[in-house]
Amino acid sequence: MRLFMAVLSVVAFAAALPATQSGTAKTLDIYVIDVEGGNAQLWVSPSGESVVIDTGNGGAAAARDADRIMAAVKDAGLTQIDHLITSRNGFGKAYQAGT
Repeated sequence: MRLFMAVLSVVAFAAALPATQSGTAKTLDIYVIDVEGGNAQLWVSPSGESVVIDTGNGGAAAARDADRIMAAVKDAGLTQIDHLITSRNGFGKAYQAGT
């Protein structure tokens, strides 16, 4: 009886293993974006919710950096940015990226 239960357990485990491995694992994806004055970050959660952290400084490089942020958004397959966290110095390009 013990041998039968052991064999049954191994068979059940072996049958369930491919089912758990066949699904696509969702991950937390983090993009680090080179912007003036440091790095911006785009985080995309397994559920698809997104947050951009910092957008760099304003000025001459604002349009270039906004394009870099939007390229990361496109690369992530997003149609919108759900949240924005910005430091006191990172507000300059937030407006530029949103236009």
